[in-house]
Amino acid sequence: FQTVQPVQMADLELAADSQVLHAIPVGFECCMLYVYKGRGTVGGMAVEPQQVALLDATDTERRGLAISAGRDGLSAMLFAGRRISEPIAWHGPFVMTSDAEIRQTIREYRTGNFPPRRVDWDYRDSAAAPKKVTKNDTMC
Repeated sequence: FQTVQPVQMADLELAADSQVLHAIPVGFECCMLYVYKGRGTVGGMAVEPQQVALLDATDTERRGLAISAGRDGLSAMLFAGRRISEPIAWHGPFVMTSDAEIRQTIREYRTGNFPPRRVDWDYRDSAAAPKKVTKNDTMC
C-alpha cells in the first residue's frame, strides 16, 4: 500500500521479562505504541493492555526507544511517521480526514466494498507471505 508520508509499523511480541531497543527512523516526528496484551514499560512509562503510549520523536538525540515486557510478556503495535497536519475524524475503527469520508467508508463497509481487497494469505504470519508482492497487491 502507499501512504502520503513514509511510515513505520511493527507488531512486537516480547517474551516475559525481555527488552528491545527500537530506533525511530530519522525524519519521523511522532510515534505511538498500542499495547494489546501484557504489561511493561515504554521509555520508562508503565503500559498495560488497551493503552496507547504517545511518544515525541522530534528530539534527534533521543531516537532510541526502550520497550520492556513484564512477567507475562508484552504484545504491541508500533506506529511511527511524519506529521501530515491534516484533520482527523474517527468513528469506531474508521479514521479519515473528514466526517464525509467516515460516512462514505461506513457505506462501503456495509455493502462489502471496504476494505477494497483483502490479501489471500495470513498477514500475521510472515512465512505465509508471497515471495513477490506486485504493486497491484493491496494489504489491508
